[in-house]
Amino acid sequence: MLLLLLLLSAFGVAVGNQCEELQDGEFFSYGETTSEAPGPSDWYKKWRQCGGNRQSPINIDTSRVRHRHFRTLKIEFDRLGGLVSGELKNNGNAPTFFVDKHKGTARLKGSRLSDTYVLTNFHVHFGCENDRGSEHTRNGHRFAAEIHFVFEDSRGRFAVVAVWLRASKNENTILGRLANQMHKIIDVDESAKIRRAIGIRLMRLIPHKSRKHKTLVLSNYFHYVGSLTTPPCCEGVMWFVLRRTVPITDYQLSQFRVLEGRFPKDPPHMCDNFRPLQPLNRRYVFSVTN
Repeated sequence: MLLLLLLLSAFGVAVGNQCEELQDGEFFSYGETTSEAPGPSDWYKKWRQCGGNRQSPINIDTSRVRHRHFRTLKIEFDRLGGLVSGELKNNGNAPTFFVDKHKGTARLKGSRLSDTYVLTNFHVHFGCENDRGSEHTRNGHRFAAEIHFVFEDSRGRFAVVAVWLRASKNENTILGRLANQMHKIIDVDESAKIRRAIGIRLMRLIPHKSRKHKTLVLSNYFHYVGSLTTPPCCEGVMWFVLRRTVPITDYQLSQFRVLEGRFPKDPPHMCDNFRPLQPLNRRYVFSVTN
């Protein structure tokens, strides 16, 4: 049985159990360990899975990936343009957009997924400076920020589509609309309603191969099996890290950098809210271009 689990893990089959959320009053830090919250090097002492063998994020070494053709990976939206609404919250760790699924969400299917996964939220990891911020790195290079679109299936398993944000003089309009909302949630636990009128249309934010009506076809991505990058670090997460980056301007980054964190690395600023890289161990990283 152990051999079977190792083989499933290596070849990209999620075998994780349902992930339990943090309890009220449970906190973690991106900085040093304190009596109130453990830092990244000590997360495993409180949340056992944070010390597992299939953790995220990782460095993606493009010279060592395995090239594969899988089934088409698609995101199907309920509304034209991928329009979403919901609640934007400063949870102390990242600005997080909780999608109101009753008013329109999205479903991820294809590739090596055995089920359909529904978009529940997306959040942003970003640096205090432009030379860092992303959680995953490519050939050791860290981008200014990274968005995680978190999908969940009916059995409580997770799949994440990750998008690298590169510092640029150019801008993405939808990312700008999101950044313009940050002043509403500067303090920890502040939240704001994001209505459809604000125009968060995810089909214009997520890089894709093609789009038709309410569907995005994703191509040119890296795939591996890892974990959530925050406690409780549940494993069995199906990761899809898109090769194509999205531009983010200095001004947009400054709008994120006003946010305050609960136990940040550089108090009181939330920025640098990324977990240190984790060992790949015996996992495979696949490069998919179909």
